Amino acid sequence: EKLGIHFDPETFEIEFDPSDQNSFIFSTSEGVYYSKLYNQAGDSTSLKGGPVIRKLDSSSVGEFIRVTSMSYSDQGFILVGFEEGSIGLYNKEFSSPLSIWYNA
Repeated sequence: EKLGIHFDPETFEIEFDPSDQNSFIFSTSEGVYYSKLYNQAGDSTSLKGGPVIRKLDSSSVGEFIRVTSMSYSDQGFILVGFEEGSIGLYNKEFSSPLSIWYNA
């Protein structure tokens, strides 16, 4: 439970950013997270910080709805499929979803 994130191998999914292998998203039983292993201090320096970990908001789908699939585009967009059939569209720069398509 380092960083306050509960790891459960049955609900863990991970997907790497195809254009930046230091960036990835992962899911646990507690939600979906964006992470960057090294937060670049600036384009012109090699100094690095991090890691950055940010929880993505999935509360509009439901508090305990499990993530069943994720797909990362090369433009920073992320599709997340939820167990009950909803799909969320995220951008790695924002915690809130750009759109949610609910299971009817």
